[in-house]
Amino acid sequence: MEMIYDEVKVEEKSWENKKKPHVCSPLRAALVSLGILCVVLVSVIITLTINFRDEQRRQNFTLTMQNQKLLAEKEALKRRSEDLSRERDRLNWTMEAILQYDNFPVNKHCPHRACKPCLDDWVPFQSNCYLFTNDIYYYNWKNWEYSRDFCQEKNADLVVIESLEEQEFINNHTKKYSDSQHGYWIGLSIKNMETWTWVDRSNVTLT
Repeated sequence: MEMIYDEVKVEEKSWENKKKPHVCSPLRAALVSLGILCVVLVSVIITLTINFRDEQRRQNFTLTMQNQKLLAEKEALKRRSEDLSRERDRLNWTMEAILQYDNFPVNKHCPHRACKPCLDDWVPFQSNCYLFTNDIYYYNWKNWEYSRDFCQEKNADLVVIESLEEQEFINNHTKKYSDSQHGYWIGLSIKNMETWTWVDRSNVTLT
């Protein structure tokens, strides 16, 4: 009996030993499943991150191209606006020039039906037209009085310089004579040794 009992106990122990691994197997399977799930989730997250970054780069590239296109359109509209502003100013200037005449000489100012404020050989600057006359033959040169008469015959007068910009413009359009006694007349004179005055009777404020 003792032998049989011992054998039974030994068999029970061996059965218990065999049974223990089977008791732990569900937990191990759960851990393995969780591990696989974690690996899958990490793979999915990495894939989604890569796809998101690629999509973000595509969107950034698209937005950059659209932004550059809008900037180009903005610059084109700005240039167009500046051109229209200059055209408006030119038309206003032409209208002012026309209104200065009692009888506007259409044939001179509007050749080929295109009116312009300044005649041929006259140079426009701001709201005025300037004629710079020069001649290599001294017998065509005039003194101050005859020069003013020449201007008035053209419905103009000797220039009155009112700003540094106008003075610079005039300097840039005059030629230097080799003879220091000759040059260009402007609308500034002194009479009876009094004060220098312009032809429009204004005092000299710019020197």
